[in-house]
Amino acid sequence: MLDLRRVEDYRTMMEDQVRMRAYLRALRRHAPGRTVVDLGAGLGPLSLMALHGGAKRVYAIEADAQTLDLACRIARNNGFREDRFVPVCGRSDGIDLPERGDLLVSETLDGAGIGENTDYFVQDARRRLLTPDARLIPDRLELFVALGDSAEDAAERRFWSQELARRYGIDFRTAVEELSRHRHTRRVESQELLSEWVRWADLHLSTEDRPCGDIPRTRLNVTRPGTVRGIAFAFRAHLDPEIHIDTRSCEEPTHWQQGWIPAPEPFEVAKGEAFDLDICVGRSNETWRPLTTSLLPASVSLV
Repeated sequence: MLDLRRVEDYRTMMEDQVRMRAYLRALRRHAPGRTVVDLGAGLGPLSLMALHGGAKRVYAIEADAQTLDLACRIARNNGFREDRFVPVCGRSDGIDLPERGDLLVSETLDGAGIGENTDYFVQDARRRLLTPDARLIPDRLELFVALGDSAEDAAERRFWSQELARRYGIDFRTAVEELSRHRHTRRVESQELLSEWVRWADLHLSTEDRPCGDIPRTRLNVTRPGTVRGIAFAFRAHLDPEIHIDTRSCEEPTHWQQGWIPAPEPFEVAKGEAFDLDICVGRSNETWRPLTTSLLPASVSLV
């Protein structure tokens, strides 16, 4: 039986009109007459957009068999049998197709952009599942970071480190230490940013370039005083030269919100200070990709 939590997750994604409208525009423009590979099809909304837009057929690749079964029933209710909506169960790097596609559509993106290892899976698909001149949607990801405060982060730290002790006399401060080692999803408002968004990587998915290992340092300049509680992440996905999805706080909100890596300990900063951010992107073929940060005071100040 399909886990209802997965269905609710898909609903959250499909309620995101920024996401859905952008992919619909791109697929209406580029899907007609093409053989489409949908990487991580889920319940198949992008596959159906492509088919309704005139795609010859879609290979809907989905690792979860129960999700794919429901996607097939949804496709049939939309008038598409398995000669056009072709279900393929498994991880994309472990399957083969009877023909190569000339359009790849994917949405294996998290709040940080690359956290779901989208470039690994796209590069594998480029080599084995696509024609040499196939179009990718998206074909480019710009990745951004900023220093941030976060009311949500502050409340979570306060709950684990103070509220449980105050209410029940039990010490759960160790949970805060564990949470700071993981990547989260947060809505970081523009007024909670303590620096501008800075691009730390520009990933062209149509090439072999992959952001692995230690990335060149990123300089973050403090634009207003406050408490740094973590590093916020965002991305700009290029679905087409004219169609983009931008998850920075200054843009229309999306279900991705922003990626967030908490600081081990919050610290105060003053306007004009500068910090150097080291980002290490783990090498992995797993679905979730390691991403760690280290923040150091810079040797210069803007004051």
